[in-house]
Amino acid sequence: MQIRMKNNLIVMYQKNYLTSTGCNELQAVKKYQGINAYFELKEFLKSIDGKIIDVAFTYGDAFEKNDNNFWLPESLWEPI
Repeated sequence: MQIRMKNNLIVMYQKNYLTSTGCNELQAVKKYQGINAYFELKEFLKSIDGKIIDVAFTYGDAFEKNDNNFWLPESLWEPI
C-alpha cells in the first residue's frame, strides 16, 4: 500500500506521548534503544517527510516496506 507522509514528521513524532514510558516517541527510542537509533530515526523521518512511500502492515501498524524497521503512527500519514 502507498501512503503520503505528512510534513514536519519529527515534530509530529514528538507529539506522540507514550504514557507507558512517560516520554514521547523520540525520547523513548533514545532511552531504550540508544543514541544511534535515535539519530537513525530522525534521519529516516527527514528522508520521507512529505513523500509517497510503500508500507507494510504488521498487526495493523504501518511500517516502511523496504526495511520494516520504523513504526509509522497513523497520525503521520494519509492513505492515497
